[in-house]
Amino acid sequence: MLLYFDSSIRGGICQSVKRYAKANTPDIKGLNYNPDKSISWITYLDCVKLCGKSMLRELHFKDFEWVDDLNIDLTKIPDDSEVGYIFEVDIDYPEY
Repeated sequence: MLLYFDSSIRGGICQSVKRYAKANTPDIKGLNYNPDKSISWITYLDCVKLCGKSMLRELHFKDFEWVDDLNIDLTKIPDDSEVGYIFEVDIDYPEY
């Protein structure tokens, strides 16, 4: 278990980028809005100070255990839960 946590320590830049995106937004001058297509926006989020924010939370320090078959909805875990979770996940991004 120690090796699992040790191998998960990373740093540096974390980003997800797409080389080209085109917005379809009404009421913006100079933009070729197409009413036949769905409305879309381009958003860039710059999240800084993530390490500092994480240090405001309690750090779990004991009673770790492996769980192989866990069916849980991640969106239902409250922020102030008595139980902490660390997930290793494989993510597939859809192609557009």
